[in-house]
Amino acid sequence: MSNMDKVMQSEAAKDGVMIPNNMADKDTDEQEETIAEDLVAIQKYKMAGEISNFVIQGVISQCVAGALVRDLCSLGDRLVLEETAKVFKKEKDVKKGIAFPTCVSVNNCVCHFSPLASDTDVELNDGDVVKIDLGAHVDGFIASVAHTVVVGSSPSTQITGRKADILLAAHYASEAAFGLMKSGTENQAVTNVVQTVAEGFQCKPIIGMLSHQLKQFEINGEKSIIQNPNEKQRKEHEKSTFELYEVYAIDVLISSGEGMAKEMDTHTTLFKKNKETYALNKKASRALLKEVNLKCGTMPFCLRNLEDEQKACVGVPECVSHKLLEPFPVLYEEPNEIVAQFKFTVLLMPNGPQKITGLSFDPTAFQSENSITDEEVKKLITSSTRSKPNKKNPETTEVAKKPDWLMILDTKIEELRAMKGVDDSPNLPLDFQLQSLHETRSAPVQGVDYAAIHGNILALMRGEEPKKLDPGTMAKFSQLWQLHKQRILALPEVPFPEFQPKAGSALESKMESTEQNSENWSAD
Repeated sequence: MSNMDKVMQSEAAKDGVMIPNNMADKDTDEQEETIAEDLVAIQKYKMAGEISNFVIQGVISQCVAGALVRDLCSLGDRLVLEETAKVFKKEKDVKKGIAFPTCVSVNNCVCHFSPLASDTDVELNDGDVVKIDLGAHVDGFIASVAHTVVVGSSPSTQITGRKADILLAAHYASEAAFGLMKSGTENQAVTNVVQTVAEGFQCKPIIGMLSHQLKQFEINGEKSIIQNPNEKQRKEHEKSTFELYEVYAIDVLISSGEGMAKEMDTHTTLFKKNKETYALNKKASRALLKEVNLKCGTMPFCLRNLEDEQKACVGVPECVSHKLLEPFPVLYEEPNEIVAQFKFTVLLMPNGPQKITGLSFDPTAFQSENSITDEEVKKLITSSTRSKPNKKNPETTEVAKKPDWLMILDTKIEELRAMKGVDDSPNLPLDFQLQSLHETRSAPVQGVDYAAIHGNILALMRGEEPKKLDPGTMAKFSQLWQLHKQRILALPEVPFPEFQPKAGSALESKMESTEQNSENWSAD
């Protein structure tokens, strides 16, 4: 996590009866950013992914016999806030923090268990199957993760029986799903492969559970993947196709029972603000909504993390009844069943899917009498495992060697080369067309290497290998690229042809002066 220290509140909500606007509620048409449009967005996703992975490992380390679930949930949330506070310290307008509150769901509890101080707590025992689910975000770019552990287990003792079945089924279903996360794949393919894997271990996916596309400040994006749908859900669920640069949180939940999750007497503590508006009557409801808007925006939150959870509980019913808040109910399987969960966040990149969250899992620690029989699924899982980076294998392809940010730059370069420039001198060397990068602001942003930005664009346009930029410079480059690409003429020839200005012209004088001052400004 030390690298994050090197990387790079909001306007107050209006006091009233209507839902106020907040920076977290960005207009999707004008302000939403994607990894294709913002070069630093991928860095923010990965920063959030590193934080989520780090935090969940910290929570897992405390999942021992005698531990209390409330303490574990509080630990996870506290760690997320501490770690996200370490990044983008100087950027006051960058929101960051909890994208999904820490939930610790034990045995037959399926999901969303994150108790308040006033709730009955749960103590962990040896042999319990514990699911930890959480998420972090940096500037609204979300990374979610979930993992399942068996309390008291050790590498020296193999887990058998139904516990082994559900853990192996959930793990392999997750791996198979990852293998399908490519541009052009239909969401139903993931639904089907999860079902196939679960059936191989005599298990059932939890009916109707959704995996969502992620967007900036939006945890439940437009596209989704459903697992084990009933007939009505299968007919109503919208079909979709994965596209390049999309981001998904793939959530796999497998049950030893029938996969029927239902609410019981545990009251809901997790909510998410919707975009509905309504004139609330109760003071407690208005105060709750104001605090949520200020602290959480559109991200899910736990009542435990608000200033006064008791007062918040008073305001919840009115907000929920008028659909201002969306609840995440605590769900359960039958008491004698157990459920396992694995969740990872994946970026669909030009050089293949990039998994930014998810912990390692050792299937050899589990012994099951069941197995996957479908040969195509076996091949898919094998290819998914082999596609993971192997630092010891030097025989990687040229595409695999390219970092994600360079793949995005390559795409933008192609766009630029296809553009028609607005400069009147079609043969003007690129060096001088990019001079404005140095002169964009009267007061340049501190810490941004403008010369490196200029040099990298030159290198890329000439087909040369660019240098990797630090995150702050990368962020500024992303902005400058959008501002200046209409002013940059890109000719198809690489390198650019020699250009001789008219004798005695101002351009000739400027070129001569610049060449004398720096070799970097020489016209190739």
